[in-house]
Amino acid sequence: MSEQTIRCVDDADLINFIQSAKTRLVFAGPGLRHKVADALVERWKSLGPERVDVILDVDPEVVRLGYGEFEAIQRLQTVAGELGANINRQVGIRIGLVVADERILIFSPTPFLIESTPREQSRPSAILLNSVPPAVNRDLGQGENGTRDRQIGMDAVKRRNYRRRTLISSLTRQ
Repeated sequence: MSEQTIRCVDDADLINFIQSAKTRLVFAGPGLRHKVADALVERWKSLGPERVDVILDVDPEVVRLGYGEFEAIQRLQTVAGELGANINRQVGIRIGLVVADERILIFSPTPFLIESTPREQSRPSAILLNSVPPAVNRDLGQGENGTRDRQIGMDAVKRRNYRRRTLISSLTRQ
């Protein structure tokens, strides 16, 4: 990924950014696709559960709109259980951000039901900053007072067995 501050990002860029994390990783967004989840899982296992924080909107509507994939949520839940960690929930989140060490990538997630991944640099979808603003660290529960100051992702996602049938059922009831 080039070092341009305002840029276009796709899943490959998100994966590279996630893989660059050496000391801490935070992912927040409405959902994610399978390949991005795989990169997140790899870093989660490598860095350990205390150094990775995942915040998602796990509502089935997220999958229906194309912000994420069912299998990605299921994979993250499985790994969180194996590591004794949690995925935290933020209802309605429609921005994305990844903190890798001291850098932050703030991006506009693509709703794949509506559009495809923008690939042209003339269609920017993200901002890369080389330091995380203190207020953002605080709101993510990564600041001086830790999770006491957290403003998003306050609730742990209850461990449940995500099944495609349950997801489809909840989508058709809406």
